[in-house]
Amino acid sequence: MKRSLLLILVLIVWLIAACTPKASPTQSPPPKATPALPAAPGSPPATQTSELDSLVAAAKKEGKINAYSFHLIGDVGVGVARAFKDKYGIEVESVAGPGMQLIERIRAEQRAKQGNADLLTSGASILFVAKTEGMTTGVGNLPVLQEQQGTWLGFPPLDPERHVLNFMLTSQLPIINTNLVKPQDEPTSWLDLLGPQWKGKMSLADPATIPNASYIYLMLLKKGVGKDYFVKLGQQDLKMVTTTRDISASVARGEVSLAWGASDATTGPFAIQGAPVKAIDMKEGIPLSSGGAVTLLINGPHPNATRLFINWLLSQEGQALYTKLDPRLSVRKDVADPRPPSLRLIPKSPEIMTGKDEEEVGRIMRDRDLAKLILGK
Repeated sequence: MKRSLLLILVLIVWLIAACTPKASPTQSPPPKATPALPAAPGSPPATQTSELDSLVAAAKKEGKINAYSFHLIGDVGVGVARAFKDKYGIEVESVAGPGMQLIERIRAEQRAKQGNADLLTSGASILFVAKTEGMTTGVGNLPVLQEQQGTWLGFPPLDPERHVLNFMLTSQLPIINTNLVKPQDEPTSWLDLLGPQWKGKMSLADPATIPNASYIYLMLLKKGVGKDYFVKLGQQDLKMVTTTRDISASVARGEVSLAWGASDATTGPFAIQGAPVKAIDMKEGIPLSSGGAVTLLINGPHPNATRLFINWLLSQEGQALYTKLDPRLSVRKDVADPRPPSLRLIPKSPEIMTGKDEEEVGRIMRDRDLAKLILGK
């Protein structure tokens, strides 16, 4: 019996030893994972770089862009087109004109199925008119839009679908001729401009085609100013002009004492030349709105080249170049305002227009709300 138990114990020990894995004398411990190296400061993530490379390749196959633009004109248009071609080898051909006129042209071309335009630039409110009519499409998640939110003074997309993207900011404000208006007579409120001393001495950009006045209209309505104010404004014998530059020029040349709703961007060049112009801040506020926006047109012949152009225009490189050619406030925090402080006509406490505000201004223009009040038609 004792001998049988001993044999059983020996068998159990042997079985345990046989089942225990032996360490290999040549087996080395598993290697430690190598920590990933941090990206170089300012370098884009690898996925962003890869997406850009793919976009560049597709864009180069298309080779050109047809831009319908309020902004890419004259020296600005030439400079932007040259810089983009030097970088990517892609031509930018521009058709210039006011935004609403370009929309009419695009509308006719698309209806005739002869659309040749790839992109449209104008004020954001006007581009929302194009979006509402089904002329535009979204740009998607461009590499530049993947940059950190802290990069932006105002994040470019103004709508969730990313049809309308800001690339410049501007303010709509009153400009006076300092030779014609004494300091003690300067207005401090938009309501002051209904006074008899201003009758026949103000200019206004046509509210049916230029959005400047519509931004102020929307802001004042939100502040509780009634629509009757604008009816009375229309009785002030306003000098009506047809472009944003003309409204600033009318003050600079002394044709009127005050521009009702000029743009800081179009007034700056006159100030640089020494014209007697001055921006006035108003107690009800000054709207800070889109000074330039871009949209990708639906069914354009060069969609990839156009998306690449928009990506470049919103990049630090593109913004730095554009603000040098056309001194305006960039949408990026890492691009300095190129104007000297005395010419930065941005008000101290602007009323910043949101994407919904821009869309509403587009509706105001499309339905002629303000034009009917001021012009009576």
